[in-house]
Amino acid sequence: LFKQCYCFDILLNNFNDDISGETQHFNKDFIFKGSKWSISHIVLAVYQGNWAYGGYGILNYGMEDIKIKDFKRTVPRAVLIGLFGSAFVYVLTNAAYFTVLTPKEMLESSAVATTFAQKTVGSLSYAMPALIALLMTVLAMAFCLIGDVYVLVSYLTITAVAATMFSVGALVFIKWKKIPVSANAVKFPIFFPILNLIIIIALLLIPVIVEPIKSAVGFALFILGIGKSFFFSYLYPSQKDCDSLPIFSKKRKKEPLI
Repeated sequence: LFKQCYCFDILLNNFNDDISGETQHFNKDFIFKGSKWSISHIVLAVYQGNWAYGGYGILNYGMEDIKIKDFKRTVPRAVLIGLFGSAFVYVLTNAAYFTVLTPKEMLESSAVATTFAQKTVGSLSYAMPALIALLMTVLAMAFCLIGDVYVLVSYLTITAVAATMFSVGALVFIKWKKIPVSANAVKFPIFFPILNLIIIIALLLIPVIVEPIKSAVGFALFILGIGKSFFFSYLYPSQKDCDSLPIFSKKRKKEPLI
């Protein structure tokens, strides 16, 4: 909620500057100066963008709260509104930055939103970092330990994309083998998960070639997560043992909605 409010505040500043005629930073010969258009650089840019636009992933955690009778109607709406609504706001927000900041200032800034705020609202620019420090203290500490935020983003993105690859691969396998699923499942052609899987594999392979060390660390984190999963599966091999854990004490019988 704080993030969306801050984005709308940025958009209001942009609207005011556009009315005032401050659009010199949008010149095509200026805004794209020094850009690198190789496939490897585009993929790495997608990695950074995937992190910024990754809020739609929270939709996966809300499926259990949707009533079965409304599932086929609610899920497509949630996906479309979540994806396109967030993308629309974030694209406008990034465009708004250019009314105040130059591309060089954006690249040199460790936090573009903070730099933007310092130039537009002065001393009030520290309000947002204060809220973030209070609400996301653990994440801020992780950033401090890593040193370079973009390195941490690369690590976590590789891990997340690798996990997504296996999830989408499982979905392709289920559809290919026509394994029965819930009658309430949202149906769509197999073409889309296959296309998604191809894109994900490309997003994994190209960074391995361009940045092998970062990719190795990301894969190591992913393998560590798998190891942890198998470890707890070994300790609690049966459903009955899992139910004895506090986190699983409240059981809810649900059908798989794939």
